[in-house]
Parts: sequence; structure tokens; C-alpha cells
Amino acid sequence: MRGCRGYIRKKRGAATVLLCMILSCLLLLVGMFGEASAALASRPYANAIFDLAGRSILSEYDRELKDRYRIFGFRMEEEEVEHKLGDYLREGFSTGAGKTSLLSLRLEEIRVDLSEHVLTNPELLEQQILEIMSDGMLVGALHVLDALELIDNGGWPRAGENEKPKDDSSDDGREDDNDNGGGTHEKNKRVLRNGKIIQGLPSRLLAGIDGGFKSILELPSPSEFGQMAFEEICINLYILKYFRHRLDEPQWNNTFFSNEVEYILCGRLSDETNQNIVYLSLLAFRTAINAAHIRSDAEKWEAVTLAAALAGGGAATPAAQAAIVAIWAGAEAATDMSRLEKGEKVPLIKTAEDWVLSLENAIEGIMNEAGESPEEQEGLDYEDYLFLLLCFKDKESKLIRIMDLIQLNLKGTADEDFDMSRCYSGFSFRSKVKRTSGFPGVLNLRSGEFSGIHVY
Repeated sequence: MRGCRGYIRKKRGAATVLLCMILSCLLLLVGMFGEASAALASRPYANAIFDLAGRSILSEYDRELKDRYRIFGFRMEEEEVEHKLGDYLREGFSTGAGKTSLLSLRLEEIRVDLSEHVLTNPELLEQQILEIMSDGMLVGALHVLDALELIDNGGWPRAGENEKPKDDSSDDGREDDNDNGGGTHEKNKRVLRNGKIIQGLPSRLLAGIDGGFKSILELPSPSEFGQMAFEEICINLYILKYFRHRLDEPQWNNTFFSNEVEYILCGRLSDETNQNIVYLSLLAFRTAINAAHIRSDAEKWEAVTLAAALAGGGAATPAAQAAIVAIWAGAEAATDMSRLEKGEKVPLIKTAEDWVLSLENAIEGIMNEAGESPEEQEGLDYEDYLFLLLCFKDKESKLIRIMDLIQLNLKGTADEDFDMSRCYSGFSFRSKVKRTSGFPGVLNLRSGEFSGIHVY
């Protein structure tokens, strides 16, 4: 009897041990599945926290830069970004007092790199400008492109061709000279003389990138205008929208230079010098186009040949013809410039009806002008011709001089310490995060590395 009871007790003990072993295995299995689930969930959870923290950093953009030029950029050093990003991450990973989290994450290390995102990188500035100008802004350049297409197709009007396409477009460091700019508005012409400010300009920090003017042969033809042309047009329209030129209304009183578009074209530190260079460039441009018109117009060419024969004693030499064409085309171009400076329009490609000066008046220096009112005139105005000159300008040069003007203007009106070289469009980071397991004995401590880029 005693032996039977002992056997039963042993059997019950063995069953208890077996049940405990099974329960332990089940608990261990639950722990392993829980740990695996936590491991799978922790990375997307951490990525979401990193994304939120990165957005918080980007939200601290310079308000004046955004409001005035629609450019996003924050002004913080790497150490400050690391400190703020770390604070945001630790706050995101914390569970709060009295709460338990199965995803117990802890920030171990954070490193930030700003070097690839400084706004003095022309490519980064270009990306933002393309985003700003890509929505419905290209219509402003269509009439200019239509005029260029005439040149591309060899469309010099012949004598008697009177039809013209309709145009549907209706402090320190400065010296002021009160002068009438030759146009319809009187504005101050300024000279930048402060050496410290000059040396801090992006164009000085990035010396050697300026590519100058392109040859006309380097320009894409209107029939080949693809992505490159789209980018060029967006940049040119951005310049004309956010920067002033010599004929703009004088209420633009929050800029250093009065002739900003002219500065982008020429890069001199004097309003007057930039204005003169642009004037001479447009004069030469109009002279070349007018000369081509004279050669293509039979009546005008006959007058040139006759004048050359009279000057040469009966024989019209090519040299005499070229000289007379240059005089006539140049005089007509001077008349064109006078009209442009008054806010009037001048056709890019003239017809016989558009022509103003006779050869006799050109030789005698009688500069009569067209009699139409500005409302009746067709063609391109001063701003349109600036657009054409911008098409000849190297893209990187334009972007760098845009940086110059932004820096000068924000230094003068918002923050004297503003510097484009300390303004960033984003940042990259590398981080190490550790996770403590909620199940003792099951891979109690694990770590993971995270990296990424946050940009506007």
C-alpha cells in the first residue's frame, strides 16, 4: 500500500515537472515571437521618429528668405542641428512616466553633415527655382520664343511683308548718385565699396565659375527647346519676377542695387557700369539684327549700293557697302534703344513698315522716331530684351549672382549677419539606436544604425 502511494506521488511530481517544462517552453516561445515582432516593428517606428525630427529641423527655415524669394533654407551650424535633432529624437523615443513600451529605444549617437546642402551650391538653388517657377509661369516667355523662332527658321521678313504676329502680353559700403537713368523713372545708382561685404559675396567665394556670355551658336534652337531650355527659361523668369531692372517702378526701395537684372548679366559692383554694359550689348544686338534686315530688303540694299557707288567714285566696293550698312543699322539701333528706354516696344525682326530711319537721315544724324503710341506698338519691350540677354548668359553665373543679390538685400533689410554660405537646404545624418528587450534573457540588448537625408 505504501509502495502504491509513493508511486502515485512520483507520477504526480513527474507530471508537474512536465507541465512546468511545457509552460516554460510556451513562455519562451511567446517571448521569442514577441521579441521578433518588436524587432520588426522597431525599425519603422524609429524611422518615423527620425522623419518627424527631421521635419522639425526643416521647419525652422529663414522666414525672410522664404517670404521674399520663396527659397527654403535654415541657418544653423552642425553642432546646433545635432543638439536639436538629438532632443527631438529622445523626446520621440521616450514613453513618459508610468508607461511601459515594448519598443524601448534609446539614442546612443547622432552625427549630422551639412556640407552637401549649402545653398551656395548652384544646383541646389536651381532645384528650388525650378519648383517655384514650373507651375504655369512659362506663358510669360511665349511671345519672346515666337520671335526667336523667326530667326531659327531663317524668317527675315522681305520687303512688302507687312504682317506681324500679335503680342498678347500687355549702411556702409555704398555710394548714391541721384541721376535720371535715361528711362522713365529716376532712381539712385549705387556702387558697392565695402571690402568686407564684397569678399563675403558668393561670387567671390566661388571665384572662377563665371562662364560669361554664351555664343549665339551655343543656344538651343526653339525647335530643340527641351528640358535644358525649360530650366533656362524658369531661371530667367525667376530673375525678372524677383529682381528689379532700371525701368522698374521706384517703389522697389528694399534692394541695394537699382539695376539688379543688369548686375546678374554683368556682375559689376556699380549700377551705372552694369547699365552701360547692358545698353551697349543691346545696341550691338539690335545693330546686328538691323544689318541683317537691310541685306534682306531689296529696296534698302539698292540704296546702300547706290550710296557706296557715290562714295567710291562710281564703284560700289564691299567695304563701302559694309560701312554704310553698319552706319544705317547702328543709327536705327540707337533709335530702337531710345524707344526701349522710354518703355516702348521694338520688334525683334523688323519689317519695312517697322523701319524708322531713312539712309539719308542716318548719315546726317537725324534721329526721328516712330510715331505710334506705346499701345499701338508691337514687339518686345526692355524687359523682354533682358530676357534674351539672360538666355546668352551662363547658367551658373546667373545662379551665383542671384545668391549675391539675396545676400546683399537680406543683410541690409533683415539681418546684417545673413550669409548664403551658412544657409542650408537640408542635412544628412547617421545615428545609432539601442533597444532594450522587454523579455529578460532573450537578446537583452540590440543596436541598429540609421542614416538618411532631409531636404526641402
